[in-house]
Amino acid sequence: MEITYTLKYDKQDIVSAQRMRFLRSSRLKIVIFLGLISIGYLVWGQLQLAEEFRNWLSPVLVALVFLVVPFLTYYLMPLLDYKVNKGWRKEYRFLISETNMDIYQPDEKRPYRFDLNRVSMIHENPDVFVLYFGSEQNFVIIPKRMLQAQNKVAWFTQNMKAINPSKWITSGMQQ
Repeated sequence: MEITYTLKYDKQDIVSAQRMRFLRSSRLKIVIFLGLISIGYLVWGQLQLAEEFRNWLSPVLVALVFLVVPFLTYYLMPLLDYKVNKGWRKEYRFLISETNMDIYQPDEKRPYRFDLNRVSMIHENPDVFVLYFGSEQNFVIIPKRMLQAQNKVAWFTQNMKAINPSKWITSGMQQ
């Protein structure tokens, strides 16, 4: 069995997928780790000073930066990504079979072929599937609305879980 459909991503598809990707990414873990180390170092430095020389402005400002950056990255960057990246606004043709996924860009005869057996991880939320091929930077977003239009969500889910169910991560949160 295979599915063929034409896809033009909408803003909700991209925002939902990018927010889910950020929450599960190593980038968030790195920012949190660096933030905790930086704040800990600055607090430790202040505690080494005599009480009358302590200034808590630096640790508070660093804490604010490490709170604001992830907040902005989560809320603002997906919106900017959709607006700035023209690739999200093109119309693609998808052909998905049990083992391959072909994506045709506009005005191209040859597809980008993805071997579904090489999927390293799948993230799912109520709006989209995100299939990763190797690193966090190599991914394909598949909006569920396209599969729902053909009543193929169950087929796609079953097929992908049959390939490797241990790679499946579901997020129940609406992104």
